[in-house]
Amino acid sequence: MARVLVVDSDEDSANALAGVLECAGHRVRVADRGEGADDLASAVRAEIVLVARRLADIDGLKLLCRLKERPATTATPVMMLMGDGGHDASEAATACALGASDCMFGVAEAADAVTKVNRSLAMTVATSRRWLSHVWDVQPVPEVFRAPLAA
Repeated sequence: MARVLVVDSDEDSANALAGVLECAGHRVRVADRGEGADDLASAVRAEIVLVARRLADIDGLKLLCRLKERPATTATPVMMLMGDGGHDASEAATACALGASDCMFGVAEAADAVTKVNRSLAMTVATSRRWLSHVWDVQPVPEVFRAPLAA
């Protein structure tokens, strides 16, 4: 189905999420570091990137900003993995304001991961189609009187 990049320093969580998404038919790549993950997302042409809010080497929101600033990944949906506890609504609101397509909270929603990933992908495709149909919607050009060119 889709090429998915999961960026999470917690190997167990990353592998569990990757397993769920692979069972649903997605091709998943896991990165355990935030540094360089923006380059990896471009290299593997990820169609969606799932980023842990708290990474061992950098802040997940900083990686989100990097992904949204790069031309190759600016339109790629990014879902923030907010972790098991200690999260609040303001962190999710900040992530969405910075360009995250959605947020996932804790292990309880791991079974819902496929639905959220598919929904983010579908929204991106629908938005792209609307934009392309607008750009390529050729309207008839009214006849314009043109004076003959002077010889």
